[in-house]
Amino acid sequence: MKAAKPHKRQKIYFTIRKAILIDHTTGEVLSNEPRLVLVAMGNMDRAEMKRRKFYVGQDVRGDITKPRNYKFHCLAHALGGLVAKQVEGFPSNWHEALKRLQRESGIMCEVLDVEIPNVGLLQVNQARSISFDEMDEAEFHEFYRGICRHIAAKYWPHMTEEAIAEQAELMENET
Repeated sequence: MKAAKPHKRQKIYFTIRKAILIDHTTGEVLSNEPRLVLVAMGNMDRAEMKRRKFYVGQDVRGDITKPRNYKFHCLAHALGGLVAKQVEGFPSNWHEALKRLQRESGIMCEVLDVEIPNVGLLQVNQARSISFDEMDEAEFHEFYRGICRHIAAKYWPHMTEEAIAEQAELMENET
């Protein structure tokens, strides 16, 4: 019998706002200076906070990141599609082509040591996930620029990384 996969915790999205802090029970102004506060974005976010039994005044800890831009995520896949269509031997699946470029370049990869019997130790690049929950926007921009730089160096040395990014934009607009 296969073990059940652990439930992945639901993300809670917040908006950052400036606010004067007032104690909601006494009306006392806690700070005359505006402070940055996190406000749950929507009903599902508030419901998740309630499910986790978060309450006013409670200290919480978390890793706060900016949500990724979906359009930019699609653009990166269009970059994979551009190479898949133009470079012989690449998989036709845009995501698989992008992952191959990631492994080739070593951008956002972990280096693993693999022992091969009768051969020895081999180092391989294991590509990190580029999913929204695994890579923030800043890392994703670094990833995208690195892939464009790799393509320019290895496949199209006559083009700049900026020109390759422009070609990917045209490719995205074709879909």
